[in-house]
Amino acid sequence: MLKDKPVIGILATSNYLQTDDTFKDTYRYGNNYIKKIVDNGGIPYLIPYVDDKIIKDTLDICDGLLLPGGNRVISTNFDVIDYFYKNNKPMLGICLGMQTLGMYSVNLEQNDKRIIKKIDNGVDHWPIELFRDNVSSLVHKVNTEKDTKLYDIFNESEIEVNSVHKCT
Repeated sequence: MLKDKPVIGILATSNYLQTDDTFKDTYRYGNNYIKKIVDNGGIPYLIPYVDDKIIKDTLDICDGLLLPGGNRVISTNFDVIDYFYKNNKPMLGICLGMQTLGMYSVNLEQNDKRIIKKIDNGVDHWPIELFRDNVSSLVHKVNTEKDTKLYDIFNESEIEVNSVHKCT
């Protein structure tokens, strides 16, 4: 930890090699994620890419990982997840980030080590009209299990989570 504050690495959404224009090879980081980390006493660290590859030494800086939503999963994401998993560092996936964690989990060789379990709670997440003035009202309740890190953080058996995601 840097100055007693956790450093939270954030993976970008990649637009690398989506066109023939090299100036459109970009990576995006959502301001909302950065702001929430700062608001909660953390230091956001925008994990750098070089040609869609992570500089592995930069992962050592991070105390935790945020995998945000996006529009596609790249193989580099699995390398980063593998690093955090093997180093017992916490990860949080949001939207496609959570789906990426699930994809990683399913590919683990030992089924008892899988980190994601399928739960069908019947919540319809799409379509939702999203505007800046209603983003905080688009939530639904989920249950947290005792003896988990999430329960320890919130100390609640039921919390509200963002409902703006699409699983197809």
